[in-house]
Amino acid sequence: MTGRRPEPGLVLLHDLSDLYLQASDNMLGWEMLAQNAQAHHERELLTLTEVCHPQNLRQFRWANTMIKTQSPQILASL
Repeated sequence: MTGRRPEPGLVLLHDLSDLYLQASDNMLGWEMLAQNAQAHHERELLTLTEVCHPQNLRQFRWANTMIKTQSPQILASL
């Protein structure tokens, strides 16, 4: 059995989808951590969330942009 490997473009879309979902999950985690830090007046933890959350947001937006730009080309080529 030779088996057929999935199209590389579909693998890329799958990976981008996973990255998007992971970044989304991380954003939720950072937001909850920031809310907790704010409620308990933990300035150091709040500062950490203020640094890391925007970085995570950039990752999320990048994955979203890649999905939007790559999926039409990949799906049209199938």
